[in-house]
Amino acid sequence: MLDNPWYAAISAVAGYVLLTRLYNWIICPEVYGRHAFKKGGYEQGSFRRKQLDRIRVEGGQFPKPFPNGWYRAADSHEVIVGKVLTLSALGREFVVFRGEDGKVGVIDAFCPHLGTHLGHGGVVKGNSIVCPYHLWEFDCDGRNKNIPYCKKDMTGTPRVNTKSYHTVESKELGTIMFWYHADGLEPQWELHKGMKEIEEYTKDGSMRRIGTAAWDDMMLHVFEPSQNSADYFHFQTVHQYLPFPGNLKLVKAAHVISTVYGGAGSEIEKEAMMIREKIDCLTLFGIEWLRIPQFIAESITTFVHIQGPQNIVFKVDTIFGRFRAHFAMLPLEPFRQKATITMYADKSIPGPVARLLRWWIQETVLQDMQVWEHKIHIAPRNLVLGDGPFAQYGKWIDQFYSESSVGWGTIKQSLDW
Repeated sequence: MLDNPWYAAISAVAGYVLLTRLYNWIICPEVYGRHAFKKGGYEQGSFRRKQLDRIRVEGGQFPKPFPNGWYRAADSHEVIVGKVLTLSALGREFVVFRGEDGKVGVIDAFCPHLGTHLGHGGVVKGNSIVCPYHLWEFDCDGRNKNIPYCKKDMTGTPRVNTKSYHTVESKELGTIMFWYHADGLEPQWELHKGMKEIEEYTKDGSMRRIGTAAWDDMMLHVFEPSQNSADYFHFQTVHQYLPFPGNLKLVKAAHVISTVYGGAGSEIEKEAMMIREKIDCLTLFGIEWLRIPQFIAESITTFVHIQGPQNIVFKVDTIFGRFRAHFAMLPLEPFRQKATITMYADKSIPGPVARLLRWWIQETVLQDMQVWEHKIHIAPRNLVLGDGPFAQYGKWIDQFYSESSVGWGTIKQSLDW
């Protein structure tokens, strides 16, 4: 039979298909690792989604939708010299552009003259963006540099300026971040220390940037992922099985979770928290006598460093080297997040291993998605003995809001249901 040419041909084709699927699974996890529930009846724009969001808004049980803090605007390579990028987020309109000097600006999208949207017809001239209607020019700091028909020098007059947002671009991280505060205050804390750590690793050449992957927009409140820090028990339900292709329940894990919140007397900065996840034991198919060797379980420790809550850095140390991933969320609407994950790995980690770790982190996040996208309040109404530190988490998130933060009353009035 082995000598039969038809058998050999069929075997070759089957092997090719299998290897192709394996390759695609490793290279394109966001496509081949999609969870089945994402195909349900609650997609963006559907009647069910609108009704669910109406219930969420009217219930008022979530924190305000747009916290103060650092947000990811774009990858550096997306904002080339002379290009204008528009952002509709945080209840506002922004334009992002790069001048000929290489500096990036994030400013309000509307010209202070007649309200023209600079992202629709505006062009970059030198180091400024030019309004398409009356040719007013604004630099990266929002300052008016020229009004061509005005004979009076207006460059020192604040009323002809537009609002700018403090912007940080890291060539090593390949990321552009901007600071948003509802009261217009300058940055109240530095950029995520986990990101600064990655920046140092890439500067010294020990770590490389793998790339950025984008999810479909997440239909959830921006605080959902960070609330995992207070929800210990769900690790034994939603995350009880490690992610495998096809949602195969192959390896069951017993998780041990501990959380440190920043603040007075804490070892970390007040705007941050750290989740430490250890694996107590691993079993095949959840069968006790099919235990995986303990040294393997003990070798899996993940640190999740959260700042904001919209900036999350996963820290995984492997036998091959260090792996880091920056998970960023930008609120496009109260219950709709633009979500990206940017990966970095030591040069000692082979490419396929790095992509496998990326897939594993993405799938771990997606395990929560079914709950996050359909729940109607963020904190438990009836705490019982054994629940995690939800009250401490609630105190931690208060710091990200100010008097001018958009509230649910405003959302109710502005949304057309």
